[in-house]
Amino acid sequence: MAVASLSTSRPETVASLRLLGSPSRLLLWGAIVGLVIYPIVMVLIAAINPATFGNPPFRLSFSLAVTAAALGTFLGAASVRKSPALASLALIPAATPAITMAVGFILAWNGPWTAWLPLYGSALIVGLFYTVLCLPYAVQYARAGIASIPPSYEWAARIHGARPGLITRKIVAPLLWPHCLAGAILIFSISFRELIGSVLLRPPGMQTVSTFILREFDQGSPAAGMAMGVIAIAVSMLAICLARQLVPKRP
Repeated sequence: MAVASLSTSRPETVASLRLLGSPSRLLLWGAIVGLVIYPIVMVLIAAINPATFGNPPFRLSFSLAVTAAALGTFLGAASVRKSPALASLALIPAATPAITMAVGFILAWNGPWTAWLPLYGSALIVGLFYTVLCLPYAVQYARAGIASIPPSYEWAARIHGARPGLITRKIVAPLLWPHCLAGAILIFSISFRELIGSVLLRPPGMQTVSTFILREFDQGSPAAGMAMGVIAIAVSMLAICLARQLVPKRP
């Protein structure tokens, strides 16, 4: 009798637990949205206007990050493809602190022997610093892409008389581009919010997203700084998620 009563009451017990679980889930969602999402949205509403995405710091950081992503991806893929020694040298920035690399840029491109080259004191040197800082990521993604291409593809093309340029264009590039594009997006997300090189190498009057945030906090405008910080985080997170989706999954 006891077993029968327990078995008959079990559906009602499960249904009651489900009813009790729904308010708890709603309460959890309300706590997360109210404590995390709502303050961020209010900061954006209070400090961001439609012209934020067209202001000079955002446009400059976006353009420099795109330049660093394109140039870094090209250098990384070319070094991996042409010379393992160059690819190993391109990994040195991964073991070098960013501030050391920035000081090295100042000493190298601000000397009297480079006075004829108008590189230091321009926005171009900031983009080149982003490229060098993120070059190891491009090399690693290119290495992963090259390793995923069976050597038999190139052997078969060479047997049929294909030249190296044709092999690269018709075989290697189509199979390598998802990896390179994922590396380029990762470089973009890191360069878009880079601070150390932007502070040390930027010319007077130039503002990137990171230096804009730093300046707003120094001048007592934390709302605008936090809003731009939220935008930088959102752009970086979206870029990284896109890069993860582009990398081919192993079967």
